[in-house]
Amino acid sequence: SLLGPPATLTFRARYREFPAGSRLAGAWRVTLLRAEHLPARDHLTKTSDPFAVLSAGSADGRLQFRQQTSVLERNLSPQWDETFELPLAREAQALARGLGASAPGLGDHASDLLLREEAQAWQVDAALAKWSALLDEANRLMLRARSDLGDAMLGATQCSDRSLASF
Repeated sequence: SLLGPPATLTFRARYREFPAGSRLAGAWRVTLLRAEHLPARDHLTKTSDPFAVLSAGSADGRLQFRQQTSVLERNLSPQWDETFELPLAREAQALARGLGASAPGLGDHASDLLLREEAQAWQVDAALAKWSALLDEANRLMLRARSDLGDAMLGATQCSDRSLASF
């Protein structure tokens, strides 16, 4: 044929089920190995700068996972050999609870931060700004808690040192 052989993508996927008591039901491990015979998109160099995108979504379409491989410049048969883990929650609210446990208040906003694949650029920017602000606030609270804990420990140590000195 005039167009050459068809383009192909080679990948490996494996599902691992987790123990019954786990918050996760399991995880898909997907390795994007390579592509071959990709069409040249740069007409000057007759090459492409390819990358692959792995996306998955929940059955109701509310939650989306999207990751991409590295870009391999000027390559029509890239070899990525990059692995991605896609965890599956045992129940729908597990993400919000996990976020809330790791950073108080963060889980309350989980649904605001997860976008549909067809989200507009301004929606992505707004969600990223909100996520960044929430993480900054969570980090600030954690640093303050550590500082308070450190002050309390320092006070206890000084008290302990004084009582030892009186012996």
